[in-house]
Amino acid sequence: MTTHHASGRARGVLAVACGAALAAAALAPAAGAAATPVIQNVHFNFTYTHIEQEIGECLDVPFAIRHDGRSNARLQVRTHGTDGPEYFSLRYNTGDVYTNVETGESFTGTTSVREADLKVTEHGDGTITAVAASRATTKFHDPSGALIGIDSGRVTSTYLIDLMETADPEDDIVLAEEHSEPTGTSSLGGAGVCELAVEHLG
Repeated sequence: MTTHHASGRARGVLAVACGAALAAAALAPAAGAAATPVIQNVHFNFTYTHIEQEIGECLDVPFAIRHDGRSNARLQVRTHGTDGPEYFSLRYNTGDVYTNVETGESFTGTTSVREADLKVTEHGDGTITAVAASRATTKFHDPSGALIGIDSGRVTSTYLIDLMETADPEDDIVLAEEHSEPTGTSSLGGAGVCELAVEHLG
């Protein structure tokens, strides 16, 4: 089963998808935010195509694969009450088509990730505790639309964070973290994209 550690403040998924610079720009404090609760939404869409003799973590697939993908991410920052602690949430979706260049055989994969702070506690000494949850579901389908397999999981995480006395989330330091045992289901039998490519595209 694939697991995704929740990290609303670390924004790990968004950093991978858009780059740390975009994440930092997305979280810049809004003008006039100090006086009222803030609701901030940032939305990214991007597509990508490449042909390589590899796929994901597969570095030695014995045929060329075309990978056509699309991703979108929506990041929201809000406060609970005037000048309350900031809560982060992230919705991230991808759609990928993997095609054997020589034969035209293909399969698709879709992934949906939801990460959100559940509770943020300020300790009055420049540190906070953030409890966050992450849910992720990946599905693979063959060209006819039949389900090849599904991988779904959930993790709850607790972070002790030093805000470093600034409003910039990029300089926050995680002092300690704990993650729950992942829960979920998988019908892939441990197979990843590499094994699926060899099985369905070879």
